[in-house]
Amino acid sequence: MIADFRAVILAQTKSTKTDRKLDRHRIAVFNGEESSKQGRQEGETVHEVERIADQAQKMFEGGAWHGPSVLEVLADVDANMAATHPIAGAHSIWELVLHLVATQAILLRRIRGESAGLKTEDFWPAVPPPTESAWADTVARLEQQEAELRHAIRVFPEERLDDRLTAEGSSAYNNFHGHVQHSAYHAGQISLLKKATCLKRDTQ
Repeated sequence: MIADFRAVILAQTKSTKTDRKLDRHRIAVFNGEESSKQGRQEGETVHEVERIADQAQKMFEGGAWHGPSVLEVLADVDANMAATHPIAGAHSIWELVLHLVATQAILLRRIRGESAGLKTEDFWPAVPPPTESAWADTVARLEQQEAELRHAIRVFPEERLDDRLTAEGSSAYNNFHGHVQHSAYHAGQISLLKKATCLKRDTQ
């Protein structure tokens, strides 16, 4: 397994055309050469919930500093690649995407005041039979719930950000920022799994 990970890291030195395009975009954002889609008029009040939702959007759709967003890294993934386990003992891309979907649903329920995500298995749904239509449905649900979640964050009462979302959980602020961090973490995992899958195909 360690050898597999080393091979993946080495493979990252072989940047694809898409990788280089994304790198140029991230450098432009870092240098302030591209204005934010969420640009505002001077003097306009920006609420904290809007800032969090903006970070969530960048992490999901693009423009984040850390690297490819969730949708960027999934752009060229098909059902076969999504279902593959290129690294022994690691999750597949499909399992990780379903995990993101489940986490979105749990957070939406918490925002409504429901107790959710109390068991580990709640976060890891079973992967359906690997067909292209099933994969498309999974990604569509991911996009739909992300849009719902960003809206829920934007309209969340700012004075309640430090309040617990549920009696047994942490604050709304921690949950919302945790969602952004969670997406970044798994986008990185998916990127490594893609490279590992391509590496295995090249060596077979």
